Amino acid sequence: LGYLVYRYRFVIRKFIIDFLKENSNSEETSITIDVSLIKNSRELHLVLKEKLAFPDTYGEDWDDFWDTITCQVELPNQLQFIGWSALEKKLPEDSKIIKEYLLEHNQEFPDWHCNFLFN
Repeated sequence: LGYLVYRYRFVIRKFIIDFLKENSNSEETSITIDVSLIKNSRELHLVLKEKLAFPDTYGEDWDDFWDTITCQVELPNQLQFIGWSALEKKLPEDSKIIKEYLLEHNQEFPDWHCNFLFN
């Protein structure tokens, strides 16, 4: 049953993203997120929610982050983080998780590959 739910979500997501790409005026998208002044995990999630246009229902935790980037929103073609080394010092666990999830996203969804820059 778990596989069927996963596969169903995958098919629906592909349909939505294909539809959005066909009806989009811009083929290349790029988003820059400044994380240099982030002080805690809540601030990080709020910035991600705003910059990546997450839905209002976003739960501001890493499980919901994964669900959102794999089922609800399309990541841009390029996502650049400014101040990444400062974030790694302040929030080492959070910075590790987000990086792992973004890289895993590219492995699981190669058709929706996003280039990540951690500056």
